[in-house]
Amino acid sequence: MKEFTSTFDGFNNGLRPTEDVAKNTETLIYARNMKPVVGGMVSVTEPKLIPGVTTTWPLPQLFKTQAGLIIASHIALDMLNPDDTITPLISGIFPGDWWDMADYMDYVVATNGSRMVIYNPVTNVWEVYVGPNFPRVGTLCDFNGQLIMGDLPTTWSAGTDENWIAWSRIGSADARLDDAGNVAGLAPMRWDGPVLKVMKLGQHVMVYGAMGISDIRPTEAPGGWGVPQRNLFDFGIATRRCVTGDHREHYFLDTSGHLWRITDNHAITSFGYREFFAPMLGTDIVMSFDPIRREVRICNHETGYILTPQGLGGPLDVVISDTVYDDSRRGLVVGIPQEYTYDQASVIIEPQDIGIREIKNTGWINVTQKGGSKAEVGVDFKFDKEVAAFQSTVWEETNPENAGFVRQAGTDVRIKAKFTDFDPLTEEVLISKLAYAIQSPDRRFHRGARGGRGEKI
Repeated sequence: MKEFTSTFDGFNNGLRPTEDVAKNTETLIYARNMKPVVGGMVSVTEPKLIPGVTTTWPLPQLFKTQAGLIIASHIALDMLNPDDTITPLISGIFPGDWWDMADYMDYVVATNGSRMVIYNPVTNVWEVYVGPNFPRVGTLCDFNGQLIMGDLPTTWSAGTDENWIAWSRIGSADARLDDAGNVAGLAPMRWDGPVLKVMKLGQHVMVYGAMGISDIRPTEAPGGWGVPQRNLFDFGIATRRCVTGDHREHYFLDTSGHLWRITDNHAITSFGYREFFAPMLGTDIVMSFDPIRREVRICNHETGYILTPQGLGGPLDVVISDTVYDDSRRGLVVGIPQEYTYDQASVIIEPQDIGIREIKNTGWINVTQKGGSKAEVGVDFKFDKEVAAFQSTVWEETNPENAGFVRQAGTDVRIKAKFTDFDPLTEEVLISKLAYAIQSPDRRFHRGARGGRGEKI
C-alpha cells in the first residue's frame, strides 16, 4: 500500500468564494471563530461593549461624533463618557429600523426611519424634530456640510416618490425648496423601488436602493445634485443594514447574497460567498466595519462571518452589531447585545484526494500552530460522490509533536482541526499549515505522475 503526504497551507485564503471550486483547492469550507490573516488563520478575539447598555438585536449602533461616542438603541441615544459612564441624551423615541446620523459639530441630525432627532445647540438638548426644515426620512448622510436624504415620505410637500433623494442648502440642514439663492433640491434615481441607504464615498454619494445602486455628485450649479448620476448596478442591497464602510470603501450584500466592495475611485470587487450569505437572507442581517483593521462583519442574531483583507472567516459564535474606533480608549468599542462566550475554534479544508479517484485511507495529520494548547484533528468522509453529506470521525488529540493519527477510508476526505483549551477573550491561536498522509491500495486509479499505466484493453 502506497502512502503519499501532502500539505495544506492556504489558511490565509479563508473560505472558498464559491461551491464550484475544484478539489484540492487551497481554501476552506469552514472556519469557526477564525479569520484569515497574513501567514494563516487566527482565532477571533473581541473586546466587550462597556457594561450598562441594555438593548436587543440588531442594536446597539455606535456613532463617533465631535461631542463623543454615541450609543443608539431602539428608543434612546446615550453618550459613552471617557470614564466609561453613560449619560442619557434622549429616551422614549418611537422605535424604528436603523439609525443614520450626520454630525455638524454643534448640530446633529439623526433618523431611525420613524423619527428625526436633532441636537439643538441653542437649547443644548436632544429632541425629536417635527418642523418645516426637512421631512422625516429613512436615511441620511453628510457631504461636505450638506445633508443628503433618501427614503422620503410621500406626504412631503415636494411630492416625491420612493426612489427620490433630496439635499439641503450648503452649510445648513434646511431642505426647504422655496429658498432663493443657495437652494436645496431633489431628484429621482434612474431605477424603481425605494432608496434604502445614502453614504458618502470619496467625492460623491452612493445611493443604495432595493432595485438599483447609483452614485451622485454635485453639479456646477450651487448646491445642485443628481446630475451627473451613474447607475452602477441594476440590482439592490438586501436591506438598509446590508451596507457598511467609510469614505474610502463600501461593502454591501446584494439581494441574492453576493458580497461586493466599491472604492472611492470606483474599483468594484465581487467577492462571491453566496454559499454562506444566501441562507442568511430574510433574517435580521447587520454589516459593520472596523476602520482600523479594515474588516467587515456580516451577522444576524445567531451567527456571522468576518471579511479581512485576506478573505472570509466564520461562522462566528459572537455576533457584533457595530464597531467604532474610539481615540480616547485607543482601541475598538463593539456593539454586543448580549453576554457572549465561545468554547472552540475549528477549521475544515476543501476535499482532498491528491489525484486518487477511488477509496483511500487517511493516516497522520500534523498541525502547525502558534498559541493555545494541543489541537485535535479529525476527518470528514464519504464513499458515494453523488451524496452531498459527509460523515465524521471522532476527534483525536495530537501528540507533543502536534500530530494525530486518524485512520479512515473514503472516496472524498476533508481534513479538519480544532482548538478548545484557550481563552478566546485574551489569547489568539494561529494555524498556518496542515500536513497529512493518504494511503492508496490501487495505483490504477491514480491521476497524474503518481498513477500507474492502467490496464490493457
